[in-house]
Amino acid sequence: MQFVKVIIPGKFFDSQLYSGILYLWDTSGDIHIYNWDKLISLIPIDDNLRIMLEGAFLRSDFFYGDRWARLFADEDIKNVIKKKFDELSGAEVVVSTDLLEASKIYTQRNPMPFPHSDLILYKKEFFVSGEGGVFKSSCNKKNKNHMNLKPHKVWDNDTVFGLSASYGNLAMACGSEGLYERSVDSYSFRDRDFFKLSSKHSSSVRWVYYDVYASSHNEQGYLADFGLEKNAIGKDERKFRGVVGSEEIFENTGYSWGLKDKLCQLYDRTISIVSFNPWDKDGVKFRPIGQIELMPFKGDVVFCDAASFGYLIECDNGLVVINSQLENIWLPGEPVNWRVFPRSRFYENQLHIVYPEALHVLSFNDDYFVNQNTKLAGIKVSPFYQTRREVGF
Repeated sequence: MQFVKVIIPGKFFDSQLYSGILYLWDTSGDIHIYNWDKLISLIPIDDNLRIMLEGAFLRSDFFYGDRWARLFADEDIKNVIKKKFDELSGAEVVVSTDLLEASKIYTQRNPMPFPHSDLILYKKEFFVSGEGGVFKSSCNKKNKNHMNLKPHKVWDNDTVFGLSASYGNLAMACGSEGLYERSVDSYSFRDRDFFKLSSKHSSSVRWVYYDVYASSHNEQGYLADFGLEKNAIGKDERKFRGVVGSEEIFENTGYSWGLKDKLCQLYDRTISIVSFNPWDKDGVKFRPIGQIELMPFKGDVVFCDAASFGYLIECDNGLVVINSQLENIWLPGEPVNWRVFPRSRFYENQLHIVYPEALHVLSFNDDYFVNQNTKLAGIKVSPFYQTRREVGF
């Protein structure tokens, strides 16, 4: 089953998709805001494929989770759904100027640093790193300006290359300055509000449950290891225990990354995957579960990430997607930016790639039909996780 693609022509720098709203930063920094639900609804398509299109781009939760598990256990029903997705697969929709204009809400001035090194949305707030430091601004789609024009400076460190938020905290990859964390709710600017997790180099950062994994091109990656302890009122609190280097997790050296339940390392065209479970009853957090051999590709590795539908490897002249059926998919062309939405309730099956002339929105739908407990590529999607996570991120 191939992906489905929607192409939005234009000279953009970055994109975000949140709660039915598509945010596009153009190359001058202005933010163009579109009604994503309306845009997809206006795409002409046969009525018998309309629900597949909505499942692909609007509601990935249609087919994930346990709501329809008993129904989908029927092979006849499952085959009908697969057949419809097969009909939709390979489709490429180029959004016309008229359709895009009909879906447009507003264009607003960007109050944040631009161009930014990273940008995330968490708990209805934008967090942006770039020249001048790290800033946050509230996101309210009921206002004319969805992004508040008076951002709050979180930190004046302008060497922050990567951001990631969870458990009420913002993790920041700061290159040679190391890995830091602070509360997303604090408005103070005191040094004691910034917790240095490690002095080791970090290029990017992701959350693996309540721990944090830092990737690096200069050194080996590492896990910032936390435990959960009850506080005075019986609530779980994260307590920092130390750093676990990738050499303790994997057998080889190489670029490594992690997200949620899996840690990965790329070495000599092979991805080694380790299952991560901080609640393991035997106390074994790290369990090697297999390797994936990659097809040859050109160029050095720039960045790697994970999504529900598989792993993504950016190299000098394109992207490699290893989907959850272990297929290697080559997407040629150097991207300006790209992102996935692994914490989203509705968009976790999407990959956004910004090219110099257009935004490509790809939807991968194979993962609906893969056993989430045994798959090798991609993070596990579980009904429990899906109901607990924050919508959007």
